[in-house]
Amino acid sequence: MQSIVLKRTKLNKNEYEITTKIFNPNPKKHMTLTDVKDITKLIKSKGDATFDYFDLALIRVLNGDKWSTYNSMDKYLDYYEGKVKDTGKFTNKIFELNVTTYQSINKK
Repeated sequence: MQSIVLKRTKLNKNEYEITTKIFNPNPKKHMTLTDVKDITKLIKSKGDATFDYFDLALIRVLNGDKWSTYNSMDKYLDYYEGKVKDTGKFTNKIFELNVTTYQSINKK
């Protein structure tokens, strides 16, 4: 996977909002639901270990030609694991993942 910071906004002296694009550089390969879960789990654990405050605030996924947005990983999983009758058409066609995080003050 490859990542690019799309936007970095300073909210105040010690807080930032950062939006990161994560994608597979090979256009013929896609992310799966498991990939998205693993990536967001890794982002959250690294952020919690690095910053005094860290929050994974927004998750956006591109499935085929449609974006869907969730304000938590739980809502994302609820949708794909509980509310979609046929998840097969979604889970293997995630072209891009955008994650917005909030972080403040580096830990020493």
